[in-house]
Amino acid sequence: MAVTDSRSGFPSVLQPSLSFLVRWGPFVVPVIYWAVILALQPPDRLGHWETSRDLDRRVYDDYDVTAYALRGINAALGRAPGRIDEPSRGRWDPQTDLDSRYFLEYPHAALGLFQLGYLFPPSVRDLSPPQWVLNANHLSIVEFDPRTHSEPIQLLWRKFRQAIRIYVTLMTACLLGLMVVLEKGYEPGDRLTGPIALLLLPATLYFAANRFDIFPALLTAQSLASLGRKRIVLSAMILGAATMIKVYPALLVFLVIRFLGTNRRSAGIWIGAYAVTLVCFLLPPIWFWGWDATIAPYRYQLSRSMDGMTFYGHLLPEALGESSALGSIFRLSCVLAAVSSMIWTRPQDLAGLLRRGTVVLFVFVSLQVFYSPQWIIWFAPLWLPLVRIHPPLVCLILGLEIVTYDTFPVVYDMEIGRVRDIFFTALIYLRAFFLAAALLALLWWEFGRKKLEAPGIEPGSRGISAPPSTCVAC
Repeated sequence: MAVTDSRSGFPSVLQPSLSFLVRWGPFVVPVIYWAVILALQPPDRLGHWETSRDLDRRVYDDYDVTAYALRGINAALGRAPGRIDEPSRGRWDPQTDLDSRYFLEYPHAALGLFQLGYLFPPSVRDLSPPQWVLNANHLSIVEFDPRTHSEPIQLLWRKFRQAIRIYVTLMTACLLGLMVVLEKGYEPGDRLTGPIALLLLPATLYFAANRFDIFPALLTAQSLASLGRKRIVLSAMILGAATMIKVYPALLVFLVIRFLGTNRRSAGIWIGAYAVTLVCFLLPPIWFWGWDATIAPYRYQLSRSMDGMTFYGHLLPEALGESSALGSIFRLSCVLAAVSSMIWTRPQDLAGLLRRGTVVLFVFVSLQVFYSPQWIIWFAPLWLPLVRIHPPLVCLILGLEIVTYDTFPVVYDMEIGRVRDIFFTALIYLRAFFLAAALLALLWWEFGRKKLEAPGIEPGSRGISAPPSTCVAC
């Protein structure tokens, strides 16, 4: 007769297997999702599969990854970036030759990732991509049907598909890596671990496999985990690399310095390692392509026009979202005020740094003049490890996940009309509600509640980290 565990009701012999399944079962989900995407993607063209034009973007999205493929093929051919204006959609640009500059809207460090899509044969040089393809808008590449053209064009589009599948594979691997980091926790002894099942919610899973934002998210998590284990140099170098791929991790820099503030040596070493990392990433593009080409992606992002999915015109005056002196000063002042208020006092522990970092990030994304649903991935390394400390956070994460996925791709792909506009407006207000509720909750947990002052509490218990040591080993 099988012995039954009185607490769980399962036979005791099954307990180890059940524990293994609960802990490691979630890692199977991204692999299944990756296999589904690769099975559904047509091999000879981009965009939707033949049997359904309506459901494909709810499973995968070829548009952004095609931008990576197009930037990557230009880089693989040795072309120089630096074109400021984005090519027009729906119009093939016969402009110039291979000596001209191509459009790049991402930091140059991302080019290394994009070129990984072209490691395998056939070589892109053997395919001889025509100028009108290299200078095209990536949306036009997705919507182009190569099957009605010559064999070289068909082979080129198959190459694009191969590159995109490599990106999806790498991004899925990064999601699995993030799950491992959160499972191990940011501090020794499995402290500040994140419930990795929350990475399998629809929006995070979807954008992790379809946007390269998962790369800096993984690096941010690894940097925080290194910081929690007193590996100061390694933490700074990894966060520097994350900043060079996407700028937003730089918002954490002053918080980390403030966190290390009681140990000036550790803070100084962290600052130095971070600065050296930035310089090492910036020098190659400056050397090869010049200063103007190096800062071109940042100029493009700062000059983006306001879209209808932001809070401007709904919760904030539309004038504050315009590319005017008033709008620029307002947005910059709010972000600086958020950072300044969060470093006014030192975070008492790593959990405090995560709470404050999430608040700053919420303020930053809320003031952008465009909306990117993949921002949900940015939050994951910061707020998921807080869930075990603050269980109510789960409800806010679930709410924002549903709102994000419903915004894109569900409502975004609806037929343009009044119903779509109503849904969009409702989702904008719901997004604002969940962001504001999470922000207020984090502020309350960080500043409003009384700190643990009972005698005899060991540093490092109940989420309270021990003061940073002087150990700077990598």
